[in-house]
Amino acid sequence: MDIDAVVTWVDGADPAHMAARARFQQAAEPGSELDLATKMRRFRDNGELRHCLRSLRNHAPWLRTIWLLTDDQTPDFLDIEIAAELGVRLVSHRHVFRGHEDLLPTFNSLSIETMLWRIEGLAERFLYLNDDMMLTGPVEPGDFFAEDGRTVLRGRWTDASAKTELAFHEENKLRGVDRAAGDRARYFSPGHAVYPMRVSPLAESYAADPAGFVDNARPRFRDRGQWWPVSFCHHRLLANHAVETRDAKDVVHFPVGWTAKAEPKEVAWRLWTLRKPHVKMTCVNFMEEVLRKAPDAYERLAVATGPAAPWEKDAA
Repeated sequence: MDIDAVVTWVDGADPAHMAARARFQQAAEPGSELDLATKMRRFRDNGELRHCLRSLRNHAPWLRTIWLLTDDQTPDFLDIEIAAELGVRLVSHRHVFRGHEDLLPTFNSLSIETMLWRIEGLAERFLYLNDDMMLTGPVEPGDFFAEDGRTVLRGRWTDASAKTELAFHEENKLRGVDRAAGDRARYFSPGHAVYPMRVSPLAESYAADPAGFVDNARPRFRDRGQWWPVSFCHHRLLANHAVETRDAKDVVHFPVGWTAKAEPKEVAWRLWTLRKPHVKMTCVNFMEEVLRKAPDAYERLAVATGPAAPWEKDAA
């Protein structure tokens, strides 16, 4: 079966991107939801993308195409011609938002996720990654899509039916469940790692209710009222019994809250665990703080993600 990967990335320090954000960004009270949605760390490029793309080439060489979805930006390290020869394609927000250009520019991952399945030529089955997600060991197609056609989801079942106070993104997740006509009492919460996705649940829902998709993609910064397209897609598949669920024991996560509170030795230990044979992927949500507490973090990631790719201009 053909399987692609879609990686989202932005360089928030790009003057053009900063100017565009400034045109739309409102003043926010510290600690407010708007403040959380507009923090610079959401847009900062800490160099994770190099290791993300490198890991896909080294650990998932069976991928047909790697699509890098950007706001008309190109990473400094990427040789576009060599990358294209090796199956890496740059694609613009303008492409996936075609017909809805009034929603651009957007600085909202949820809005981008609402439309990213519209890449022309994207395989029905694809892996979705943020630039801070990486493979840390060899994987096979069966790690994400079973031979019988089911999609492999990592995470845990939970009952959220009685919750009245939800964290920002938890609300987005559960709104995705609601849109898929799922049950909050039996909600599958995915591990924060590589997300296996299918185009058809999203395309069919868009065809049935384009206004619902446009409304979800409208906020330029993350909003509590949005539904998470990943959660929606997964719960549509769950409703059709097209899913195999697993735990997330092969995932190592560096969440923002944990990283902020962790001692340097704890961060170093978690980085060391990436070498364990059973660990296949990681997500480093707060790279700035990881680097502050473990200055050799990129050396450790280089071991986990493998040798430099031919498209890296400055590779030694």
